[in-house]
Amino acid sequence: MNNRLSDSQKVDMYRLYIQGKRPSEISRYAGVKPSTVYAYLKAFRAGKSSPSEYMKQLAQRKGYKTKFKYELSLLTSRNMTYVQYRNYLAVQKGYNSRKELLDEKAQEKGFESNSEMNEANAKERKKRKANKKLADILFITSKMKKIRQIDIVNQLGYSKRAVHNYFTGRQIPSPKRLAKIFEFLGLKYSTIDDLLCD
Repeated sequence: MNNRLSDSQKVDMYRLYIQGKRPSEISRYAGVKPSTVYAYLKAFRAGKSSPSEYMKQLAQRKGYKTKFKYELSLLTSRNMTYVQYRNYLAVQKGYNSRKELLDEKAQEKGFESNSEMNEANAKERKKRKANKKLADILFITSKMKKIRQIDIVNQLGYSKRAVHNYFTGRQIPSPKRLAKIFEFLGLKYSTIDDLLCD
C-alpha cells in the first residue's frame, strides 16, 4: 500500500463510498489502509472532504478553540500517550508510522532520513555564536563547580538528552529553562542576550 494518499486514491474512496461499498472493499480497491478508510468515511458522512476537516468541525461543535486541543482531550479519555497520538495522526495521513512521515519530509529536503536531517541541523546550530558561547559557559562553570549534567537533570527535572544538547551546543533551552539553569549554576545571566553581551 502507498505511504501517502494521492488525490486519485481520495477520489476512488469517495466514489466507492457513494456506490455503497464496504470499507474492506474500499481499502483493497483504493490501496489504502482500513484505518485510513474508516477515518475518511467518517468525514464523508459528515459532509467533509478529509478527517482533518471533520475533526475541526467536531472541535468547534464541542466548544474547543482548536482541533489540537480537542484531539488531546480524546487522548486523555482513551489513555493514549502523545507519541501514540502522533503515530495515530501519521496513520490517518496514510503512513505506516510517524517515522515514515518524517523520513519522507526529510527526503523532500534532500536527506536520506529524518535522523540525518536532525543531525545536520544540530551541526549547523552548534556553529552559531549563541550556541557555542552557551555550551562553553555551561561546560566551564559545571567543571569549576563540580556539577555534573546528571545533577542538573535531577535537580531541575529536564531530560538527560535535553541537558546534553544544551551542553554540546546542539540546542538552546527556552528562556524559562535557561534562567533556571543559570540560577542553579550560580551564574549572573538570566537570558541568552545577557550571555552574548558579556
